[in-house]
Amino acid sequence: MDNRGRLIQDEEREKGSVSKDILQVASNYWMAWASPSSTTTESAMLHSVLRAPMSFFDSTPSGRILNRASTDQSVLDLELAANLAWCAFSVIQILGTIAVMSQQYYIPTARELARLSEIQRSPILHHFAESFSGATTIRAFGQKDRFSNTNLDLIDNYSRTWFHEFSAVEWLSFRLDLLSNFVFAFSLILLVNLPEGFFSPSVAGLAVTYGLNLNSQLATIIWFICNIETTMISVERILQYSRIPSEAPVLIEGCRPPTNWPQVGTICFKNLEVRYAEHLPSVLKNITCTVPGRKQVGIVGRTGSGKSTLIQALFRIVEPREGTIQIDDGTVRGNLDPFEEYSDSRIWEASFFFKPKIFII
Repeated sequence: MDNRGRLIQDEEREKGSVSKDILQVASNYWMAWASPSSTTTESAMLHSVLRAPMSFFDSTPSGRILNRASTDQSVLDLELAANLAWCAFSVIQILGTIAVMSQQYYIPTARELARLSEIQRSPILHHFAESFSGATTIRAFGQKDRFSNTNLDLIDNYSRTWFHEFSAVEWLSFRLDLLSNFVFAFSLILLVNLPEGFFSPSVAGLAVTYGLNLNSQLATIIWFICNIETTMISVERILQYSRIPSEAPVLIEGCRPPTNWPQVGTICFKNLEVRYAEHLPSVLKNITCTVPGRKQVGIVGRTGSGKSTLIQALFRIVEPREGTIQIDDGTVRGNLDPFEEYSDSRIWEASFFFKPKIFII
């Protein structure tokens, strides 16, 4: 009997070791499969933001972009993975546990509160970035108190949503504990009132022990499922920035210039019409003119007449709605040295005196 019992123990030990190895392999496979997802979403967001048109940066505060790239990405890298791990761990332990009704009331509210908290955080980052870049001007005009009060007001607005978000968490925790205590109390009453001999004392004690663990496990799984629902808001916000409409391609194969381009430097505007957004009126309308090559031309007009818009259209910062801009020979280097008499180093030395310090091609 001793040898047989020892063999059974050895067999169970081997089964446990094999099961552990299988679980470890599955865990490693899951980690290897899930690790690139964070890099993929971040790369997609960065590529989409870098390729976004200038109208997106004109209408989107820099703090909002920083919030998506820092806070939301940090939640995606750290909190979401941990919550998923704990959720999977809890699901394995109490697979088949029925979710309580309070979850249905909590998740919609918590999801919207988490979204409001992230929305209220963006103005704080934007105001901080603006204050940091304009700190010299703020001190020069003695507006430190005004900017400080504005920052505190923004923090208060964020704290309101943050407080209600955690109040909802406490609301769920209280009801989960209350439900668990009711279930456990009912189980104890049932065990006490069962006929004598229906269960052995050891089985009853084991049921009570597992009942305590079941309560904590039930609360844990619902807790992490709800946390996953709220942290998925950051994934939603990152995916939203991953679908920003892109500007025109860097290279358009059907509009490549000839090999001998440029030659003269003539810029020709034909029926040019430009607007900053689809729902806004056109800033430039029916602009038709020709700027001869190797000539100096000045653009004169009152404020808001479209001088800077014309320059932005020339550099394709804003896309024309209608019309064309044709450039024959308009490179900066060709205008500085039209006869190609000087080397690049001499041109850079000459350009240093008027400090453009740009890429001259």
